[in-house]
Amino acid sequence: MFKFKGIAYKVGNVENISDKFRKRELVLTDGADQYPQYIPFTFVNDKCDLLESIAEGQEVEVSFSLKGREWTSPQGQVKFFSTIEGFAVTAEKPAFVPAPSTPGSGHTDDQDSLPF
Repeated sequence: MFKFKGIAYKVGNVENISDKFRKRELVLTDGADQYPQYIPFTFVNDKCDLLESIAEGQEVEVSFSLKGREWTSPQGQVKFFSTIEGFAVTAEKPAFVPAPSTPGSGHTDDQDSLPF
């Protein structure tokens, strides 16, 4: 098991591959200024639901495993594939969501008018 902390750059949509298999991608960035790294994590089946509460721009930590497999093409060429498969995600900080104005909070539309 490995862990990676980063910023949610892209939260993908659920892809239904078959009746029994679905996947969803979460791309994290390390936030580096000059050469940021974009790391795609794949969540499968019931783990797709873990991304429902993750917002782009939010700091998160993903627990993941590395998976690899060998594949032979119809022409006999052997290729190797790897997947970074996420199985847990925790938010380090909640995503910023501005609080709605409520009546009686002291804010009125007149305050939005500038005096000049």
